[in-house]
Amino acid sequence: AKTCAERGATVFMLNRPSARAKKAVEEVGRGARAVDCDLTSFASTREAAANVMKQSGGVVDVLVLNAGVMALPFDATPSDGYDVQMQTNVISHWLLTRELFPALRASSAARVVSQSSLAAKMSSALRKECFEKVPMCTSWAKSTWDIYGQTKLSNLVFTEALQTRLNAAKITNVRAVAAHPGIAATNLQVTTANNPGRGASSFQLALLGKSGIFQSEADGATPALVAAFDADVEGGDFFGPSRMFQCKGAPKKVPKDKKVTPQACDILWSGCEAA
Repeated sequence: AKTCAERGATVFMLNRPSARAKKAVEEVGRGARAVDCDLTSFASTREAAANVMKQSGGVVDVLVLNAGVMALPFDATPSDGYDVQMQTNVISHWLLTRELFPALRASSAARVVSQSSLAAKMSSALRKECFEKVPMCTSWAKSTWDIYGQTKLSNLVFTEALQTRLNAAKITNVRAVAAHPGIAATNLQVTTANNPGRGASSFQLALLGKSGIFQSEADGATPALVAAFDADVEGGDFFGPSRMFQCKGAPKKVPKDKKVTPQACDILWSGCEAA
């Protein structure tokens, strides 16, 4: 967000109202506009999209879907009843894209960038149950990490499903692209370590840090920046770090996950539509 604002872009930052969100907007500085948005609520997500439509003049050039929670305890969202990870990381992203699609179409060259993760490799296949409400959506899972892996695989599947539909509709001015940050030292890891029962202690994360596998938060953002702005990006491309099994390094185009299949695309799209 800071890089975009420094280059003259108007950046709409969708966050739940909090001191942390206010500080983030202040750090980005000139060009940043705060928009209240709680992805655990479909009503809030729709309202946020309407606010962006109004403030942007009906034109959005880049939509970066990078909001996410990791390995939260099994819980249903208060308003809608879906698993909090699935709704925050996946279903509300789909909804936000749908609500903002007229503004993306109004751009001369728009992109929808989904932020995935290496955790997508944790899932053997996308599960239809994950798009059901609690408790059905989590009844199969042994750990909250199972659900997190599903959400990150879903981000890749969403990109493929959206690009497939754009191609079928012969829409060429909107591209769907995906990225992942490798293993970056962000607040997401800190929060995970400090929340009991999530499966990764601060000691374990400290060991990973000493191994040199972490890259900086700024470096972790570069694959998404390439996906959003590089001139040679094509619809459906996927970007991640280039070194240490995609854990760190300069961004490059990486292979699509073999679990991103037409069947998985149908599961995701029908599940999000039904929600």
